Amino acid sequence: MLISNFKNPKRKIKLFAVHYMNCTFLAQKHPETPTND
Repeated sequence: MLISNFKNPKRKIKLFAVHYMNCTFLAQKHPETPTND
């Protein structure tokens, strides 16, 4: 799975974007947790 991500950088960027949006969503649900480290 990691190899396919290296072969397809656009997919990797998309997965990273989804992960980032999930993190920001969780940060909005729990604003007391620091995420700017």
